[in-house]
Amino acid sequence: MACWRTAVVIAAVITGCGTTSTVGTTNGDDASGDFFLPVDAYALTVQDSVLIGHARDVLVDDCMSRLGVETDLASRSAPKADREAENFGHYGNRRRYGITNADIAKAYGYHLVGQATEKLDTRQLSPAVSCMREADATLAGPAGLGEAELVGKISRDSYQSSMTDPSVTQAFTAWSECMKAKGYHHAHPIEVVASFDIDNPVVSPLELATAEADIACKHQTHLIEIWHGIEARHQSAEISKHASQLETIKARHKEVVGRATQVIHK
Repeated sequence: MACWRTAVVIAAVITGCGTTSTVGTTNGDDASGDFFLPVDAYALTVQDSVLIGHARDVLVDDCMSRLGVETDLASRSAPKADREAENFGHYGNRRRYGITNADIAKAYGYHLVGQATEKLDTRQLSPAVSCMREADATLAGPAGLGEAELVGKISRDSYQSSMTDPSVTQAFTAWSECMKAKGYHHAHPIEVVASFDIDNPVVSPLELATAEADIACKHQTHLIEIWHGIEARHQSAEISKHASQLETIKARHKEVVGRATQVIHK
């Protein structure tokens, strides 16, 4: 079940889908930074992933209780949906091209909104492993997820291919020159986040200013439209080669979401 995007950490990127894009356009809300890619049609949405993660926590809590160890993972995972959607968008692509939402950049810089993680203590870790496996098997059902990793592979491969596309690398250069003109020296829009300690809950004024300049330069250079368009082309080409497999994956995802819903509302 490693293919599922969990609520806090996306274990294996399963991003998503839609229709073919052309260079210079985006499918999705450009202002919010929530972008739609062709493979998203076969992927779990962020809301689906949060739902599955919550159901998994319910099952793990039940299993741990049977083993005599009390945990309360479910109560902590229940309220995550809105926060995860704010951080990653409906399709999980909001930070795919770096920071893209101006309001979030202004308030949080490169930090995630409501950044937090839940941890089990040492006493809970050993039984939790078997309980997590049991929960995953319950949610996957007898058929399992089969070739769900194909969705993640298409997503990863398209991203890597797009990074070396001449149109995209030219846009990176234009973005870097724009940033330099504003007084910030960064070669790449993804690498800029490494300049700041996003594990520190305090967001520095420099981080906020850099993030706002980053957004402005992305708009000025049309970086996101170009990058998104190139990546969508790569994905569409791969989807056409695996249409039958992807439809099977889509159907199985729907079944898993249905089982997760039953677990939560039992």
